Amino acid sequence: MQRLAFALCLAASTAALAEDPGVHARMLDEVLRVECAVTFKGKAFQAGHGTGFLVGNSEYVLTNSHVINTCHPDNKIEVLKTALYENYIEPLTKVDVSDWKALLNGLPKDLQQSMVHDLEQDQGKAQKFVQDTKWRVGYIKRFLDTHAQETASANFPYVTQALAVVHPSKTGGAPIRTPVAQITWSAWNDDKKKSAAGLDLAVLKLPRPLADKPSVTVFATGGALSVSEEVYTVGYPGGSDLIESAKYIPTMKRGIVSKLGGEREVAGEAAKSGIKGMPVIETDAAINPGNSGGPLYNRRGEVIGINTFVPGKDRAMQQGIGWALDISVAVPVMKDLGIALPRIREAPPGWVESNPGLMWAIIGGGAAMLLGGVGFGVALRRRAARPAGTPAPATTPRTPPPMPPAAAPAAVPIDATVVARSGIGGLPILFRSGPLSGQRIEVPPGGSYLGRDGSKSNLVVVADKISGRHLWIGQRNGVWVVSDPGSTNGTFVNDVARGRVTEQPVRRGDVVILSPDAVVSFEIL
Repeated sequence: MQRLAFALCLAASTAALAEDPGVHARMLDEVLRVECAVTFKGKAFQAGHGTGFLVGNSEYVLTNSHVINTCHPDNKIEVLKTALYENYIEPLTKVDVSDWKALLNGLPKDLQQSMVHDLEQDQGKAQKFVQDTKWRVGYIKRFLDTHAQETASANFPYVTQALAVVHPSKTGGAPIRTPVAQITWSAWNDDKKKSAAGLDLAVLKLPRPLADKPSVTVFATGGALSVSEEVYTVGYPGGSDLIESAKYIPTMKRGIVSKLGGEREVAGEAAKSGIKGMPVIETDAAINPGNSGGPLYNRRGEVIGINTFVPGKDRAMQQGIGWALDISVAVPVMKDLGIALPRIREAPPGWVESNPGLMWAIIGGGAAMLLGGVGFGVALRRRAARPAGTPAPATTPRTPPPMPPAAAPAAVPIDATVVARSGIGGLPILFRSGPLSGQRIEVPPGGSYLGRDGSKSNLVVVADKISGRHLWIGQRNGVWVVSDPGSTNGTFVNDVARGRVTEQPVRRGDVVILSPDAVVSFEIL
């Protein structure tokens, strides 16, 4: 028995220390490939890709602003430059002829005339244009950039932009492509101070929540991190595209937090005006082009950062260095947009929270050892109670008593006053008004606080007359209730005229109203 108990304890401890494949599977399931494609005069160009991850009940995607810049509707000039470059410059990198005028035949007429005039005035330039491919490309690019600015309004009708997210099909079919409905927020065209500070962030809204894909459940901000903590980058690095059949399967890389406390550097006028950079996390987990915008996870599957940049080309030989923006930078943006925030953890977890499996292994192993000891002691006492030399009494096989007839299961009435999912799963609610109008959210079995302050509420609704912690919705004795902890403007069920409630059971079809003006309301489904 003791040997069995020890084996049970050892097995439980080993299982507790093993990595949880379920956490890794969820990490892979929360990310999406973000693709931007443009066309110019009917010709399609691949404008780049990156990674994003789902938030706001799988209806919103967080990524880097630089991932979607070429597909930003206010950034058509950059699109035009890309199209002109691929149309006119790329072919010129593959030729080398002595007649420099022949190189310009394919360019737009007005651009061709400007360049011919400039080169004819300077024979040194003309000679370099023919002999030095790199110089020739830079020379033409400068003219094309000016051309793009001057002809923008005339060329815009020929430019189309398509931004989409792509992820593998769980049924094994073709990858699922969902067009982005709206770039809800981007540092590219927002507050210049935010852009100057290095807030390389974009929020994308999908046309509908992705029902088969999970949202991130926890943000762990800077105060919850420590150097040497194990982390994972998940995303779509460009090199992984070489295997076409696995192009849309995300890649996971493991590393550690290498350094904390730094900020992304700012330069130029931003630095002179005293703007500080954004907090970053340095890691040795692989970050490659295409990983941009993807999540940096800790080993519990909590997002701690947004993978953003690596050393520049002049430092290409430096390996094992990459930076992620601290995920805390996304919190105020999501609040401003009224997007439901995940649970936010701002402090390191305790030992029990960090090692839940090991804790249960110790408890289970200790119990097994205790039971083994009790059984061994009982066996000794039984053996000592029989005098030496006395034969053991004959034992008569015992016939087990007949099993009582199985009782019929009690009928469970469907009572409209108690949600049938109570005690089993979450409670679905649908927002009818306010910033989350139209969103369906599932309240977890343990309940949720709802309010405008993310440090006090795990379901954040930013709206007028909503308190920082406005109400709690959860279970009391197996019944779902709404409880108002003392909000300023009150909580009401179905009808404001009935008066505010302190705590009240809710049924399917009930509408919960926050504040007398009904700025926010949701229905129990």
